[in-house]
Amino acid sequence: MKRVIRLGDQTSHGGVVISAASTSNMFGKPVALLGDKVSCPIPGHGVCPIIEGDPSWSVGGKSVALEGHKTSCGAVLISSMPEIGRSYEGSGAASSGASSKAGKAIAAAAALAATSKIIDSLFNDKFQLLDSETKKPIANHLYAIVRESGQIEHGETDEEGNTHLLDSITKAENIKIYLEG
Repeated sequence: MKRVIRLGDQTSHGGVVISAASTSNMFGKPVALLGDKVSCPIPGHGVCPIIEGDPSWSVGGKSVALEGHKTSCGAVLISSMPEIGRSYEGSGAASSGASSKAGKAIAAAAALAATSKIIDSLFNDKFQLLDSETKKPIANHLYAIVRESGQIEHGETDEEGNTHLLDSITKAENIKIYLEG
């Protein structure tokens, strides 16, 4: 699972993401995109653009920067956000992952600031719930999803900690996931 890069995140050179042009926020910080800037403390590097992004996930036509992507000076981006990321397992479609301790509500902020292609068409998403300490899937656990409309959906995570598919989504929406216990 690759975690999202946000304003203030670090680089492997000890630098910091200093610009995030995205209109999308995750957990209170703007999401960094391809072309956003980092400061690099290595002499001669200065301010460098992010040169990699996820081509299948964009905001405003620019790819979202994920952990492991690079800057023009060769620094690797490091995410400070353990709660949500992007998984490339399974059918080739990406799914969001959210982590939480039982009983703690988590908001999947910008339930996915998905690609403009996805926003324009119907799509389905499921969420993988991970324990915030062990990073292991929270398997066979009861949950409730509160959709933006107020509709509540109940379920039990599968062996891999995945929720059911949320379908009939024609636009990005904010949701909240609550775990029992």
